[in-house]
Amino acid sequence: METPVYILLVIVLCGTFLQNPASPLNAVMDKIFQQLQTEMAAQDQSIQQLREEIHRLQRETTTHSQRTQTEKKQLETGMAARDKRIQQLQDEMKQLQKETTVDSQRILTEIHQLQTVMAAKDKNIQQQQHDVLQRQKETTAEGKRTQAEIQQLKTEMTAKDKNIQQQQDDILQRQKETTAEGQRTQAEIQQLKTEMTAKDKRIQQQQDDILQRQKETTAEGQRTQAEIQQLKTGMTAKDKRIQQQQDDIDQLQAEKAAKDQRIQALEQRNYIERCESGVLSTPHLALGSGSGNRYHDSTARFSKPFRTTPVVTIGFSYLDTYYGINTRVRSQVTSKSTTGLTVRIFTWDTSRVYYASVYWMACA
Repeated sequence: METPVYILLVIVLCGTFLQNPASPLNAVMDKIFQQLQTEMAAQDQSIQQLREEIHRLQRETTTHSQRTQTEKKQLETGMAARDKRIQQLQDEMKQLQKETTVDSQRILTEIHQLQTVMAAKDKNIQQQQHDVLQRQKETTAEGKRTQAEIQQLKTEMTAKDKNIQQQQDDILQRQKETTAEGQRTQAEIQQLKTEMTAKDKRIQQQQDDILQRQKETTAEGQRTQAEIQQLKTGMTAKDKRIQQQQDDIDQLQAEKAAKDQRIQALEQRNYIERCESGVLSTPHLALGSGSGNRYHDSTARFSKPFRTTPVVTIGFSYLDTYYGINTRVRSQVTSKSTTGLTVRIFTWDTSRVYYASVYWMACA
């Protein structure tokens, strides 16, 4: 610290005063000395205040430095957290891109599966319709056969009724003949009592024959009744079969009506019925020369019309360009309908496209 000039002057004057105490300058020097002491005391007090202020500033600087360090650490922590968050967001973006790619592939796979399922359902519906028609034909043929069998049974029943009537007439005739024979026998008994012993055997034999014939007639009647009952049972079973077949026909018709309603609902529903795809290409060297805007339109026709205007997706499948010039090429669907679509492949400036192919897919 440099010594002020007035302090050096005071020191010189003090030395002079000590050498000559009686000098006239002593009073002035006393005053100056007192003033200097006062000023030095004030200066010392100011220096003390300055030191205290310096200590206070040092403390505040230390506190501020600590607070600054703390804030710096907090900022660094926040920056690290933000960087970590940014990295996390970038990872999430990558994950979302991967999931989007996977979702796109899954959607394409589901579309293909839906197409397969719809084709299988269409084939199943056609097979069911064919089965229904076949069953109707079989039912009609079975009904005709049943009617023929019923007619045949009626004919057989009529014939058997005639046979039974004939047998009953024979029985009555035999009863009449037996009665007449008995009457003649009684007359012969009355007339030929002397021959009774010889004729008893004949009469007994004739009676045994009559009993045998009656038994045979009874057995024949029972067999006829059994056959009639069997025919009735067969007729009942056939009636049940015919009713069951009629119930089956009614059920098939109800199922056909329900399937027709489902088919109509499916036809009216907004869904992807089918998809078609193909490739459209430019002729060789069609866009391989010239400059400026140039294009070529290619048209594709569907194998059969769609129900509604399809959604068309296109993408390049092949490009052949000149290597020495920038490749400039685009593709665009210029028109589409239920029967076909048109794709435009164009280039511009000085680019040369020797050959280009576009893959297209239409779904509705």
